[in-house]
Amino acid sequence: MSVFIIIFIGGVLFIRSATFMDWVKQRVAAEIRNRIAAGYTVALGDMTGNLLTGVKIADVAVFQSGGTRDEAVLSFRQLVLKYRLLGLLHRKFEVTALEISKPQVQAEVDATGRLNLTQLFSPNASDSTQEENDAWTVAVQRVRCSDGTLGFIDNQRNLSIAMAGLSVDIQGPLNTWNHQGRLSISDGGVAFNGAEMAITGFEADVRIVASGGELKQLRLNVGNDSVLEMTGHYDENLWWHTDVDVRMDAADVQSFWQSFWQTFWQPSWQSSGNTLGEHPPSLHGTAFLHLTAEGTPEQVSGTLTAKVPSLTVAGLSSHFTPTGGALHLRDVAIDAAFSTHPVLTFALNRLQMHLAEGIVQASARLTSDVYEGAWHATDVQLASIPPMEPFRSWKGHVSTTGNFSGKGTDASKLRLDGVLELTDAWLNGVAIADSTLACILASPVGAVACLNPTCGVHASNRAYGRS
Repeated sequence: MSVFIIIFIGGVLFIRSATFMDWVKQRVAAEIRNRIAAGYTVALGDMTGNLLTGVKIADVAVFQSGGTRDEAVLSFRQLVLKYRLLGLLHRKFEVTALEISKPQVQAEVDATGRLNLTQLFSPNASDSTQEENDAWTVAVQRVRCSDGTLGFIDNQRNLSIAMAGLSVDIQGPLNTWNHQGRLSISDGGVAFNGAEMAITGFEADVRIVASGGELKQLRLNVGNDSVLEMTGHYDENLWWHTDVDVRMDAADVQSFWQSFWQTFWQPSWQSSGNTLGEHPPSLHGTAFLHLTAEGTPEQVSGTLTAKVPSLTVAGLSSHFTPTGGALHLRDVAIDAAFSTHPVLTFALNRLQMHLAEGIVQASARLTSDVYEGAWHATDVQLASIPPMEPFRSWKGHVSTTGNFSGKGTDASKLRLDGVLELTDAWLNGVAIADSTLACILASPVGAVACLNPTCGVHASNRAYGRS
């Protein structure tokens, strides 16, 4: 009996020894190398612990061959894995705790559009072990991650995202999936085409059960005063529902607006012989958006509403002649709906705003590639709109109504039918009599216009009237 006790004690001491743990480390490293794709290298630091209850691995890194740990795609300072060995008798791997310290993930999309993380693992290795893995089940009691960082670079779109202070804590029973947890990020940033916006906080509370999951609350703070809040849930049939609320301060997206202006809008104007200022107009105001969406992987539907109590577009002097100024919008309201089944459909049920002391309304609908819409504006005052070339000054009242329809990008399918009325008008100091422009733009008839408030629209490609 004493012999067996001595053998048992010796075995326990041996599997805790540095020699045995070094042997296990080599076997683990070899297994990882078999699973990662060619061109990547895995490096493991010290491995300690007791194989009967758990192990600790330090300084793990996966990086491209020929690179260094500092250039790792995946790495962490320390991984602690605690488990119940008896579960293996039932082909069940029971993890009582998984703790990861200082994980780092660096995802990157190359110039061809390939994401490095999707190229990391060898597809042959996963195919060969799929049948074996299906026979095993994994149960996890607690997962903790602390002080992590996440980086993402898209070289195709000149986009980068960085997040620091990543923390994850999820826990629940071993015998079933009924886990709750929290994910948080202390700070970070988003950069696009040279423009940057700070991430000042991120928190998410989740619940994972065997029949689905729930996003109890997600809150993302960006810039100075912009917030995104989100809730949602999904079930075992992959049906999901989500609600998203956004408060966006225009000042927080000003740098992105400037980047868009200088990269896309300004060059197109210059190529056509026009000149625009180096800096775009500045935006001032706050938008409130609410999105509700639900569906399955095959179909999605939802609604979108937006309100902007006040929006000012200032600094127009470099784009309008000669005095420039600011454009003010009030009480902007948007009500829209969308669906992907049976075909892609988007309906702008209502767009309404106060513009230059007048009221502007519009609606539109897109079904597959067929679109239609209408607009109506009443008593818009030109004096409240900065004049554009070639006018140095203008004033008067503008009202307009009309509708449009078309199909795809085919200009021959476009039809526009509208009326514009100008009253009490002055252009460059010259009084203009009350005038009406009624037109139809359609193919093959073409444009029909009338500058007389009483003449009506004539079915020919000519203009009638006087001003």
